[in-house]
This record gives sequence, C-alpha cells and structure tokens, in this order.
Amino acid sequence: MSFCRGHDQGKKSLDKKISCHCIKTSDLICDTKRNIDLSQSIDNNDNDENWIIPITIINNQSDCCLTKCLMTKNQEIIHVNINSSSSMEEQNNDNEPLIKKRRCLSLTSNWFKLNICSGGPYRVFYSSDMLDKLTHAIIKQELNIFDRFNLENDMYALAMGGFTSLVDYLRLLLNAYINELDDELVWKDIESNIIRIGTLLEYDKQLFDFYRNFVIFFHQNLYQRIGSISNNNEDESVARSRLRCFLLVILGNFYKVDFSHMKSNVIFT
Repeated sequence: MSFCRGHDQGKKSLDKKISCHCIKTSDLICDTKRNIDLSQSIDNNDNDENWIIPITIINNQSDCCLTKCLMTKNQEIIHVNINSSSSMEEQNNDNEPLIKKRRCLSLTSNWFKLNICSGGPYRVFYSSDMLDKLTHAIIKQELNIFDRFNLENDMYALAMGGFTSLVDYLRLLLNAYINELDDELVWKDIESNIIRIGTLLEYDKQLFDFYRNFVIFFHQNLYQRIGSISNNNEDESVARSRLRCFLLVILGNFYKVDFSHMKSNVIFT
C-alpha cells in the first residue's frame, strides 16, 4: 500500500483514519476522442496526498481492457479512442457489406467503466451522466457480475464515507439492481448493506418507516423469482438457497409482507 500511496509509511497519523480513496470522473466527447477527467481525493479533502493509481477502463464496444495507465497526479485527463475497437472489428471482417462497416465506424461508446473487476485499491465516483449510462448498461446485462458488484459496492462505500448521499445509493439499487439475476456475489453484498443501513436508521421511526417501504418494494421481484420455500429442485444452487435465507431474514425484520396485496410509496425515486 505504501507503493500505491507514493509516500513513506510514517508520514501522517491522520492517514490511519482513511475510509476509502476516491477517483472522481467527468467526461467530454470530441470527434472520435473521449476525454475522461479524473481527480483523486481522500475523505473529500482537496489537499490530500496523491496515490499512484492503476487505472483500467472498459467500454461497451470492448470485451477486454480498453485503456491501462498509472495516475500519479491529483488530476489527469485520459484520452480514449472511442472507435478503436470498432475499427479493429472492421479490419477483421473484410467480407462485411460496406454499409455495415460505415455504421460500425460511426458508433460511439455509451458508457465507460473504471477499475475493471475491482483491480485497484480505490473507489470510483462517477459523474451523474456516466452513472446513468452505467445504470442502463446494468439493466441490459452489458456489465459482467464483478463490475456490477464493483459499481454497487463503490456507491455504498462512497455514501458511508461522506462523498455522496445515501439516497444516491438507494436510487442506484432501485434503478439498476431491482431485477438483478446474480444470486451470489451481487445480491449478497446488497443484502448485507441493506441490513447495515437499517441498523443506522432504526432509531428514527419516521425515517425507518420510509426505508422499510423501500426495502419491501425493492425485494418484490426477487421474492417472486425465488419464493419463500424451495421447490425441491435438485438443480437449485447453494447460492440461491442462501439468498432465500437472506431474503426471509430481511423481510421478517422489516415487515410481515404479502406481496400480492402490497402497495408501497417509495420516496427514493
């Protein structure tokens, strides 16, 4: 970690209190280039020391890493050729019609994802526009399981670290993960975070009532998909059985719910 920090280990006692290291993003498209503006900070303080950050970027046109670099300054702009992967695909398909080739070359990336598969020791705080595009990518199942987990887990950590509002995390869950299909990594982290948030809010009755309505509404599709009991299906995975236990514990703690007659007013949309 001292290498990533770029400094000696014993410099400041305050360093021991760091909750997470945050990379903030904003983007600008110009012709076939996309400029991603990155800035790093610790605990939302502009005077923080810089880390040496391994940046990896993937977009909706590439199945592997599109860009790799080391971020050593407080603020850097990374230039990404948004048509590079499309151009390579065109070169490898000389038999394709010319119209199809031109259409492929004219495509622009709709989303970018940093820190592929949680490879770097930092959190990514996306601009609102980029986060909206990633939300649509999750809905369309364009992000793999690890990147879906990484995005959700980053947003929770940033909310707990004071970089963003807890409402932003709940909004992300509602907009992107309400139909999540992964029974293991993604849902397990979501359920753990929901329980922790409930513990924080349980001392404010009015706020907890709103949160309870959100939790019940958010789990409606999951409950309908996996049910409250197993169907004695031999092909059912251990992950799904464990997720069902999580689901029953959460719903038992928050509400005795009958989804067929449930009406919920959610304030986090």
